[in-house]
Amino acid sequence: MIKKIQGLVAMIIVASVFFWCYHSYAQNREEIMPKEEIEKEIEMETSSADVVIWYSDSALESYLNDISETYFKKNNVSVAAIYVSSVDFLETVNNMNISGKGAPDIFITGSEMLEKVYLSGLYKENTDTDTYNGDNYPEIALNCVTYEDQMLGYPLSFNVSFLACNMDNTDSIPKTFDEIYNFSNNFVSPENSSVQSILEWNVSDLVYNYPFIAAYLNLGGESGIDSSKVDLNNQNALKALKYYQNLNTIFAVNKNSTEENIEDDFVNQKTVFAILDCNSVSKLEKAEFNIDIAEFPDLTSSLKTKALSETSILIINPYTKNAEKAKDVAKFMTFDYADKMYEKGGLQSCRLLKDYANDYNEKIIGFYEESTSLPKFRVTGDYWLSLQNMLNSVWNGGDAEEELNALQSGIEEKMQIYK
Repeated sequence: MIKKIQGLVAMIIVASVFFWCYHSYAQNREEIMPKEEIEKEIEMETSSADVVIWYSDSALESYLNDISETYFKKNNVSVAAIYVSSVDFLETVNNMNISGKGAPDIFITGSEMLEKVYLSGLYKENTDTDTYNGDNYPEIALNCVTYEDQMLGYPLSFNVSFLACNMDNTDSIPKTFDEIYNFSNNFVSPENSSVQSILEWNVSDLVYNYPFIAAYLNLGGESGIDSSKVDLNNQNALKALKYYQNLNTIFAVNKNSTEENIEDDFVNQKTVFAILDCNSVSKLEKAEFNIDIAEFPDLTSSLKTKALSETSILIINPYTKNAEKAKDVAKFMTFDYADKMYEKGGLQSCRLLKDYANDYNEKIIGFYEESTSLPKFRVTGDYWLSLQNMLNSVWNGGDAEEELNALQSGIEEKMQIYK
């Protein structure tokens, strides 16, 4: 995943339902213990569980804790949810498979890891097409678990960016950044207003920055695995990048602002518009003024944008001794219990629901359907770091054309492995 957060670990044991929470210990043990000792400890932590799940994104923690408790009550099957560092995640899975002890039955990863999962053979194919189909999931979610026409896993949750609007300060939702700029030129702050700026977003995070140029970058095509599709340096991408650079002089966005700062500024009505993501929905729900959300605005009437989404997926370990139980847990997490995902964990489910917890979530699934996902190539792991470095450089005055040239040549060199 792009956003790498660390958090707690929880476990449920067969005899009674309880959790072992490892706070700073869970996130720091990689720094203080050799890998062999970590693997031995994971083996001990999971020895009593019926189904073991590994995850590396702490945003999943609350939902996994609830899954462990709820599934045990329903089925008398214990589920251990174990936090494992994202560093060498698949290698650790493979090592534990080889040792025959302590390996997970299920692991959760990002869709961008799919080629590595496929080539390493660390998956048990999902053949449940009666459940995992276009009636129940958006096409983008199904694509995120598909490689070489096989469903390697189960779509769980997603994150996507969008525009939040304070409707007490505007009569309409802008469709372009040009419209936001025109609004800023004509905006007169009401008396006793707390508005300090027109627009904010986190310029240091790719989730919010990539959409500015995403409509004109093609790496991997729609499938995310077409190695013949490498087009990052073209005239429209250059125009979009230059427009992005110009926004620095128009809105004077604080490059040190964090997602939390921007959320707080918006819900405290210090800004009229903010680019947020799914993690902000709970704060929007609590705000006491009129808010609406919309898909990521285009740049102009002719220069388009495309929001970036991240999708978390479940993979069943092919070496599990609990295949049927693991399949049932995977389906429970991603389908049967998916309507509780936001309530119990604050997550956006990939499953299409009949009823959503709030109007925001109902709109957000539409934003997800129109978004672009991360490519699945095993060699493009640092592509996102290169992209963010490029955007940072351009934001700070770097030459847009030179930066695009460097990005294209760097990726072309890595993609030679597919020739």
